Amino acid sequence: MTDIRGRVADAIEVLVHEGYIEDGENGHRFPSRLLQDWFAARFRDHHVPLESRCSDLPAGVEDR
Repeated sequence: MTDIRGRVADAIEVLVHEGYIEDGENGHRFPSRLLQDWFAARFRDHHVPLESRCSDLPAGVEDR
């Protein structure tokens, strides 16, 4: 498996740089209410935070 955490970090870096998200107290947040509302409407029924997702890796194996 490729460097998933690195890919996510790269994507977040781009989103921060472009102004779509910003650092917040508990992670990242939308600086624009419009973007926040769009995301909430778009992913309302099926968004699962990254930390809650199951990994496809075998037990005891970590992605790097």
